[in-house]
Amino acid sequence: MVFETVLLRGPQFLIEQSAEWGIARGQLLREAGLRPEEVSDPDARIPISRYVDLWRAIISHFPEPDVGLRFGSAFDIRRGGLVAYLLLHSPDLRTGIERIVKFSRVLNEGVRPRFRLDSGRGSLSWVRSPFFRPYPQAVDWALSTLLTSLRQASSTDLKPKEVWFPYAKPRPVPAAYREHFGSSLRFGCEEARLVFSAEQLDLPVADAETELGVYLERHAEQVLSGLSSRTGLVGRVRCQIWEDLRGGRPRLEGTAVALGMSARNLQRQLGAEGTSFAGLRDEMLRHLAASLLRDRRLAISEVAVLLGYSEPSTFYRAFRRWKKASPVEYRATS
Repeated sequence: MVFETVLLRGPQFLIEQSAEWGIARGQLLREAGLRPEEVSDPDARIPISRYVDLWRAIISHFPEPDVGLRFGSAFDIRRGGLVAYLLLHSPDLRTGIERIVKFSRVLNEGVRPRFRLDSGRGSLSWVRSPFFRPYPQAVDWALSTLLTSLRQASSTDLKPKEVWFPYAKPRPVPAAYREHFGSSLRFGCEEARLVFSAEQLDLPVADAETELGVYLERHAEQVLSGLSSRTGLVGRVRCQIWEDLRGGRPRLEGTAVALGMSARNLQRQLGAEGTSFAGLRDEMLRHLAASLLRDRRLAISEVAVLLGYSEPSTFYRAFRRWKKASPVEYRATS
């Protein structure tokens, strides 16, 4: 069964940077349940659930609220591979951001960023993955890495007009946030977002070879096509279930509408592929539940809410059906 994956370049950087900060590579890999051979090729991929396990291990060593920002500030854009080079060889930041959005699935299949223009301003935003709800540091890492990459591409100290964070405001807000992002910070938002002015979007990319950028875009389209053919309709349904989790328990009718088809047609096509909407939803909830329960900072009732269950008892019954154990029993042995 295919699950959403992450390109290893980001996780690999986190592992190496953690080692520079004093956490032995081997120790971190063991704690994250990763084998050295799994993380040796920067262009290989790992399931998002394993990426979450890596973040859980990192935060156990670096619990500071601004650690994601620190990782992002230390990032070198050239570590980002194909999508990073698309930015580096774009004529301006606007084009580079549009390319990042278009090919974001090459980096992370579980994220659907959007780029919108309104009254001369542009906003790059995405909804936080349900896997990462307990880890605001991972959101900070994504926001900070993007901003650091845009700064390196334009050779400027770019400061967004606004930065949105999809989690509650820390008390107090670490000074590093304002130093890195600027003064206009908004917390408790529905999505992560960087907002730029038209003048900032028009900034040229330093030393860009635009013809090379066109060639790289063709190559990126082939890579993206390979990912799409690997997942097909089942992958699209999984992505939509993932996105719908932020509003509660995903429903067949809502997913079908989002994919532009009737519920009956969606069920028929999934049946032809040997699966069903309920089966795919339960499969995702099962993996999410197991991942979230391994974080002992979360009460089991909180895990139930994060997965869209209005009553913990309903979650208990579902989890026992999936794992043949209660959430309490599973947590005690995981």
